[in-house]
Amino acid sequence: MIRHIPDEYSGLSLAETRLRAETGILVILVERRGEKPLPARAETVFETGDKLTVFGDFKAICKAFHAREHFSDD
Repeated sequence: MIRHIPDEYSGLSLAETRLRAETGILVILVERRGEKPLPARAETVFETGDKLTVFGDFKAICKAFHAREHFSDD
């Protein structure tokens, strides 16, 4: 799970990020404000604080989301 989305994705729809086309990363679920996670759709607009469930190459995910090489729940 990605706990923090990069600032450059905030306000963009999933389609506008081109994550799948450019990195092969599939965004599966979006959790917002602690509510039940919902399926990500092309028109889903990311907001600061969203948590994402993603699938794809580990190194691509780390690079795209400026993540550390080890994900944790903190």
